[in-house]
Amino acid sequence: MSKPTLWLLVAIVAILICGRASAQAQVPPGTTITPQNWQQFKDYMPAGMQAMFNGQYFDPLPNQPDYYRVIGPTSDIHLPKIYLNNTEKYAAQVKLVQTPWGGFILQNYVAGIPFPKPAEPNKGIKILFDEYYHYEPHETYVYNRGWCADRFGNTAEAAGIQVYCALNHLSDPGLSVSDPDPALAHYDFTQWAEVVSPEESKYTTSLEMVPSDLTRVPELYVFLPSLRRSLRLSESAVCAPLSGTDITHEDERAGFNGQVALFSADVVGERKVLTMLNLDGRTYPNQENYDIRHLGAAKTRVGKWEIRDAYVLDIRRVPSRSHGYCYSKRILYVDKNLFVPLWADMYDMNGKLYKSYYDLRMPVPVPKTNGDIAILDAVNVISDTLDFQNRHFCFYINDQGAVNEDVPARYRDLRTYTLPEGLDRVMQ
Repeated sequence: MSKPTLWLLVAIVAILICGRASAQAQVPPGTTITPQNWQQFKDYMPAGMQAMFNGQYFDPLPNQPDYYRVIGPTSDIHLPKIYLNNTEKYAAQVKLVQTPWGGFILQNYVAGIPFPKPAEPNKGIKILFDEYYHYEPHETYVYNRGWCADRFGNTAEAAGIQVYCALNHLSDPGLSVSDPDPALAHYDFTQWAEVVSPEESKYTTSLEMVPSDLTRVPELYVFLPSLRRSLRLSESAVCAPLSGTDITHEDERAGFNGQVALFSADVVGERKVLTMLNLDGRTYPNQENYDIRHLGAAKTRVGKWEIRDAYVLDIRRVPSRSHGYCYSKRILYVDKNLFVPLWADMYDMNGKLYKSYYDLRMPVPVPKTNGDIAILDAVNVISDTLDFQNRHFCFYINDQGAVNEDVPARYRDLRTYTLPEGLDRVMQ
């Protein structure tokens, strides 16, 4: 090949790449994405979002104004000041340390963003740790309502109570970086989920305790009302569905709840992606604004979509810890400014699209701050889990929630809602 021809090919490739990048950058507010024109915008859509439109697994979304996605401006949301202050104070001392099985743990991490400017080497793992430790308050309470539907149109409704606690690496006004209770000192997070309805499942409760020692796997417990006692589950239970839903323990916390030290993570790109971080508080809590017949799809009146910059991570169990795991890989879209997950696509062991998880959110005021707001995993959230292979989906409205001192007094007894001993009090 002659040099002029080679340079011509290089120039053409450069033009195509720049053209694609500029096309991704030009979706002005007011643009409407419909079931007819969605392919013009597929570069902004994860694989699961494209599957919602193309009808490969489920019936495609109807071509009606209720299902149009109107683009609004990108939300101007900043991380809480104390979280940013802790980032500035502690980030320089954080280091990655490789484990004998090929994963990584953190050394000298205290609070804030571990790697505020993630770069090679091991950029993917650094971003995953940033996502794992994205801002969450000390305690979050939420009452949620959910609906699941199968391929035949059968639906089931449920409601539950969830109590999420961050116990270490805290960035909340008036609190130290760790909870003072010595019984909680060795855990980073706990997640309590109790079924309120239907009656036949009432009181079924799961508790997950995530150790601060990242070389240890999470502790999983379940209270079974039929037995009137709790059981500790095996490590493999991370892949089991929670209370008959499509969600597993590994899918919680907005799409990725795995112990980071057991995973590898590679950056497969940086993309602009469709999401919603400004739900309309007047309309989003109403069930009528979601179509249970069509994947729980949020209707146009719920809020405007936006385009945000995201890291795209390919997350897999390290080979020595992958036997029997539920997914071959998870593609996670992580917001580049807030480090919260925006979308997750999960693939089966044959590499085929299996499930997707996504949240639509609205900022939550952070108590005892001068107007700080935050995007949280549980409060002011619409979550949707799509099981493409079984043509099943579940979505939840988490609109009745509170943070820290605003949590109802009954749920502020952390010993009850973070430790296995609390499961013995469920039916009292």
